[in-house]
Amino acid sequence: MKQVLLAAALAAGLAFAAQADVATGGRAYLAGDYAKALNELMPLARQGEAEAQYLIGVMHAHGQGVERNYPEAESWYRQAAEQGHEQAAFSLGFMSHNGAGEGDNAVAQDYAKALPWLKIAAAAGNAMAQTMLGVMYYEGRGVERDAATAAKLFLAGAEKGIARARYAAALMLAQGDGVERDRVAAYAWFTLLAETGYPGAARNRDTVAATLTKDQLVEGQARARDARQR
Repeated sequence: MKQVLLAAALAAGLAFAAQADVATGGRAYLAGDYAKALNELMPLARQGEAEAQYLIGVMHAHGQGVERNYPEAESWYRQAAEQGHEQAAFSLGFMSHNGAGEGDNAVAQDYAKALPWLKIAAAAGNAMAQTMLGVMYYEGRGVERDAATAAKLFLAGAEKGIARARYAAALMLAQGDGVERDRVAAYAWFTLLAETGYPGAARNRDTVAATLTKDQLVEGQARARDARQR
């Protein structure tokens, strides 16, 4: 029994030490001391620490302290994502969705490959993943087109403040495309976007406004105010 407790205590101590080293490496990264960050994080990444793997992936993707190497970044992102690291899953999905680099230093654009990783990140609440996945479902990129699923994803991203998601959600709400038509909600989202100068938002706001009653306009303005304060 004592041996079991000792082993558990040792494991907990090692885990705490690893977390402390990851934190040290993370602080060095944020401070721009990439050599120190690499020195702290690489041993941990090789030992399987997901956060260290993710940060090493970021450094390779951006050429920070190492030569920019997209396939290497993809490999580290994948190792972290397979352990449930949400941001690594998003980065992996983003890289496959858009493609990166050229020649031997390239990750090919592959929507089907991006799809499962963006789904994981979206399910974890990543607003950018929800928005990108919404576009994929709406346009049928790497997946069968599904306007209803796209609308749900856009609305989730819209609630978190992603402008592209708000615009797409507003268009779908105004037209009843994949979602029950709700021009009041569309007006509210267009109103918020128009305030930031988002292209096309003011024009669409005015178009939708012309179809609303006075009471509906008041409601739409109230919804925009509520969303602005969240």
